[in-house]
Amino acid sequence: MRAVKEPPGSIYSFSKGRDDFNITSHVSLNSKVWAKAVNMKDSACYTFALADGRRMALIINRNKQQGVFEQKDLQLLNRLATHIQRAVNLYVELHKQRQLKQGLDSAINSLDHPMAIYSATGSLVNANPAFIQFGKTHQVFSIKDDAISFHNEDNDEQFQKMLLMLTLADEPKAAGMEVMFMKNSEDRLLRLQLRPLYAGDAQLSGVLIEAKDTLMSVEPTVDIIGQVITCSEAEAKVVLCLLAGNDATETAATLSLSPHTVRSHIKEVLNKNNFTRQIDLIAMIIKALG
Repeated sequence: MRAVKEPPGSIYSFSKGRDDFNITSHVSLNSKVWAKAVNMKDSACYTFALADGRRMALIINRNKQQGVFEQKDLQLLNRLATHIQRAVNLYVELHKQRQLKQGLDSAINSLDHPMAIYSATGSLVNANPAFIQFGKTHQVFSIKDDAISFHNEDNDEQFQKMLLMLTLADEPKAAGMEVMFMKNSEDRLLRLQLRPLYAGDAQLSGVLIEAKDTLMSVEPTVDIIGQVITCSEAEAKVVLCLLAGNDATETAATLSLSPHTVRSHIKEVLNKNNFTRQIDLIAMIIKALG
């Protein structure tokens, strides 16, 4: 097909403006049957490249009553070319977003873990049944007008701030994970974790939200610490030592680490969980563990 060989931006007609042009002599057998059926006289083609690099050809047909494409017709198409390309690129992008949404909806709806997804523009895309039930059970939030509505205004303000931090990051992947804690009517500590989602081009495509009940009346372990706060395995081991009453030097000796490494782990855990003081983090964990 000629359109495949032409460079992006090419606009041409099959007839080249000749009134005696017979298009059925220039198309395949299948196309010839269709051309005769619709009484086709001429076709104009505009070739362009999509944002992802693929080539596309827009073909406009005319019947015998309309006649062939003249030079003035091609000039008009040329003036519309940029708008056509933008419209097609927008359609392709919307189609990709629709496919992504359908895939994410299907994935999170099949999970028992409470999860929700916000778009890169800050609107709620989906909240799975477990997430909706989590809000109802603990009476901390509900889904209203395509958004998560918190019963506590402070929680609502904190959530919106974190969502903005993730969706308005200056650079792709500049935003990290955000964590917020809140209490239900029984003074039970709950946790929301917001994690940015990225498309193949490293641009933010949405925000994944996970809800967790941190209340556990059991002895703390590395795995349990990892469920209560955001931390690596090495950081969880440091936290366990702090929970036992050890300071940084004693923790370093227990784990065969340098005091500098232990302090670095503590600093990282505080940053990941939005705490500025170690004592506040430890108090929260103790309360969460019951």
